[in-house]
Amino acid sequence: MTYPDGDVYEGEFFKGKKHGKGKLTTALGYKYEGDYFENIKSGFAEWKSPDGERFEGEYKNGFANGKGKQYERGG
Repeated sequence: MTYPDGDVYEGEFFKGKKHGKGKLTTALGYKYEGDYFENIKSGFAEWKSPDGERFEGEYKNGFANGKGKQYERGG
């Protein structure tokens, strides 16, 4: 699904909401690949910025929360 702001979501939906496994690529080049619960980032995921920063770990209520690894640019 492509949104009006240019973001693109590929993945599972439930009752019209992102739910389950999915991949979101924003118009600015940020990428989130992982779990959603009723449109909210929740569970294990990988997030990448366009300049190479990366986070792999747990999300809760839409934010990185819990165990994970943060990688700086080039790392």
